[in-house]
Amino acid sequence: MPQADLYYSADLALDGARLLATVETVIQTSDSSAGACKGRAFAVEVTHHRHVLLQVALLEKPHRDSAFLTALQNELARQIAPQLPESCGLGIELRFLSPQYLSVTT
Repeated sequence: MPQADLYYSADLALDGARLLATVETVIQTSDSSAGACKGRAFAVEVTHHRHVLLQVALLEKPHRDSAFLTALQNELARQIAPQLPESCGLGIELRFLSPQYLSVTT
């Protein structure tokens, strides 16, 4: 189950829920085995320059190689950037969860 954390300058008028839904759709389109993406959006009051940072953590799997990650990163940028105001920086970081990561539903 992927995890997405979206940090953005609080003065940006963003729809965090919509952006996170876009992230989930892109991940699921890129990898049908990914499942639902747990997402959180954080408006950050104190920032230096207006920007958005998306951090996505995935389970490491054999098919999630460098080429997969590059393609996923590029598609996330292509889908997210149009939803952001002009003159706004966008950073995207992809990483793998620890092998000891556990997710349970209660």
